[in-house]
Amino acid sequence: MAKQTVRKPYAVGIKRREEILDAAQQLFAVQGFRGAALADIAAEVGLTLAGLLHYFTSKEDLLSAVLKRRDDSFAPPFERTLEETGSFCRAVHEVMAQSVASPDALRLFITLAAEATDPEHPSHAYFQKRYRLGREHFAALLAEAQASGEIDPTASGSLLMAVLDGLQLQWLHVPDFEILDEVDRYMDSIAIRKTVEAR
Repeated sequence: MAKQTVRKPYAVGIKRREEILDAAQQLFAVQGFRGAALADIAAEVGLTLAGLLHYFTSKEDLLSAVLKRRDDSFAPPFERTLEETGSFCRAVHEVMAQSVASPDALRLFITLAAEATDPEHPSHAYFQKRYRLGREHFAALLAEAQASGEIDPTASGSLLMAVLDGLQLQWLHVPDFEILDEVDRYMDSIAIRKTVEAR
């Protein structure tokens, strides 16, 4: 007699957590943290409020998990492309391509980043830290690209981050805006060694 495969409880729990995170991401992206009700998120995945709180202890806990998942998904493509091609420009292109391929995640980030400018917002400290560490990390990677002769020595990491954030905001408002062309055009403007043409 064939042995039946028993679905392990932790696998079911992981799947359910991902479903909750998906629903929370969509509602936070549209309604913001304050506008999205925890009960509505629970209803989206067929849970009661008590059932959702079994997986996430609070709305703030759920928000932290949503933001962490988004951050974790974006670092690998940038680092992998940079390692494989040695090109900072191509790595920027790749991460922006991934960003527009996940509009819900992008909308979440833009919505919450604006909402969290309020010092009382639960993600205020998160975004402060994220931008500070992001600037430091991005500046270090940019410095390597400048040292290798790919990027102009006068290029600013903070300005590049602002350009990318601004282009993403424009794209959310006007989806037919050719954002990747604009990203490449800007990267060409600060590149010494042209590396973005062959993609």
